[in-house]
Amino acid sequence: MCLLSVRENQAFAGTETGQATLKVGQVRTLFKNQRLFIVLLVLCILLMTALNVYVRRRRRRKFLSDVLTVSDHLLGYRIKSNLEKATVVIPGRPIQLGKPVGEEDPAESFSPDDIQSDPNVGEHIPMCAYELRERGTIKRRIRFQVTTNSLGFRSPEFSEYPARNTYRIICIGDSITFGWGLPEAESYPRILEKRLKELDPNKRYEIINAGVPGYKFNQMAVSFMSKLALLRPSLVVILTGVPDKKAMTRCPFPTTDRYLGDVIKTAKTFDIEVILISPPKSSFEPNPHFEDFRDFLMDMARTFNLGFVDIYTLFKLVGHQRGLKLEIDGSVQRLVSYDKKGKELLLEVTVPAGIDPATSIHSGIYRFLDNTDRSETLFFDAGHPTSEGHRLIGEYLARCVTKM
Repeated sequence: MCLLSVRENQAFAGTETGQATLKVGQVRTLFKNQRLFIVLLVLCILLMTALNVYVRRRRRRKFLSDVLTVSDHLLGYRIKSNLEKATVVIPGRPIQLGKPVGEEDPAESFSPDDIQSDPNVGEHIPMCAYELRERGTIKRRIRFQVTTNSLGFRSPEFSEYPARNTYRIICIGDSITFGWGLPEAESYPRILEKRLKELDPNKRYEIINAGVPGYKFNQMAVSFMSKLALLRPSLVVILTGVPDKKAMTRCPFPTTDRYLGDVIKTAKTFDIEVILISPPKSSFEPNPHFEDFRDFLMDMARTFNLGFVDIYTLFKLVGHQRGLKLEIDGSVQRLVSYDKKGKELLLEVTVPAGIDPATSIHSGIYRFLDNTDRSETLFFDAGHPTSEGHRLIGEYLARCVTKM
């Protein structure tokens, strides 16, 4: 009896020892598996992080642009020389300036004071300031390429002086003249050159595109007086944006008046003819002084016996009841679309009290534009003409030049 008990106890003890050994082995295996699991988890996290960074950089690069500008001690900045198919990515619809109206949406706005915040397209170009804040919010984008000659102009190479019997025309201006958002061949200076050769094949024409995005008229004037006039053009065409109006002064646009006077004096010194062009206005452009500026340029042309081309009125007539339009009725802003069937109301919003609806556009308008492929007939944003708009300018200007 005792012998059996001893044997049973020994057997039981052996069993316990075996079970203990088995548990220790299981714990060690489990511990090893846990360590392996942790290592694999860490590796997965690192891999996912790296993949996320790569995707974000790829996505971000998709919306980045090559640098176009370089500092200039005289003009502040200029377009780089010898650019070869530099890529620029910009919004393909109107963008919002300043504080949002109607709905808080800080990602959809920027202040004009931020114009040097973006090093990508060119830290000096005001229209590129949206890039950092709006890159992830704007869905409609346009991608175009820029090639410049050795002088930084978006034109083929040319000699210092025009060839014999060549009628050289220099187009001075800002982003419209530059052809912002379009291939060079679709900019109005190139359309002008092509059309002039068709209208007057017996005469040699040479067109130089001296437009620089973001330039104010004082920069254009300094550029003309210090550099462009020395290229001996027969004609200079000036298309500038609308400056701020000074209502309490003798002249509503005193800065433009002063610098335009200097340009006219320089042009007369070099026997250069001058044509002034009134800038076109988009229905999404809140600046109310386009018509006043058109009248100002017309008066200057009449006073100094200059050429004048009224593109403002031309665009207004050709674009009447075509495509997308922003219509303002008191505090109500309506986004409408015109086609052959008539007028269609797309969106109606009310601007809050205390805000001028004629100069501030509701945030909802911009967000709606991101979710539709409709656009104005002659503009792809609030200020830059489409290919059709540039063709309209170039062809109309060509007819005016041949009549001079």
